[in-house]
Amino acid sequence: MYIPQIQLNRLQSLCLPGKVVIILRSNNYFWRTYDQKEIDWVEEREGKLFGYEFKWSEVAKPPKLWLETYPEASFESIHQSNYFPFIT
Repeated sequence: MYIPQIQLNRLQSLCLPGKVVIILRSNNYFWRTYDQKEIDWVEEREGKLFGYEFKWSEVAKPPKLWLETYPEASFESIHQSNYFPFIT
């Protein structure tokens, strides 16, 4: 798993502070393949992976390789219509 320094965009900056309680109890990663497919935020907690993609105006689909490599992992697109439950 490649874990570079995370550069936050506007929505990520808005969403991530609300995850502090979860962050304290999870390992957190940024996931990217060599061909630049990526997931903005990955939480590993209780032996499970939870992938989140932050988009302001669109719903994102998980990368095919994410689904193939981690079939038991969840994926959620966080956008302006559903971000509030994510941060609270």
